[in-house]
Amino acid sequence: RGAHRGGSCIEEIIAKARSEAQSIRVEAKAATERIKADLMAKAEADSKKILEEAEKQIHVEKDKAINEIRQEVVDISIAVAEKVIKKNLSKEDNQSLIEESLKNLQ
Repeated sequence: RGAHRGGSCIEEIIAKARSEAQSIRVEAKAATERIKADLMAKAEADSKKILEEAEKQIHVEKDKAINEIRQEVVDISIAVAEKVIKKNLSKEDNQSLIEESLKNLQ
């Protein structure tokens, strides 16, 4: 009978160990899920931030390119206008234009 009681005690210890092992597995799985969810949320936030920064940079570069093109168009237009004026104006027309411009400044 004493040996039987000893076997029962061992069975209790084994049952308790199994129960604790199961609890540890459940806790580990829950911790793993939390860590996974946290990492996914951080990765999503990071990728969103990177995307927003890229969009801002694209907008800045686009505006810069548009301004450069506008300036280039202005420069070309002025150069063409100068050539047209030089071709079409006689010396007297040129003098008259200068005098008129000076009068408008006064």
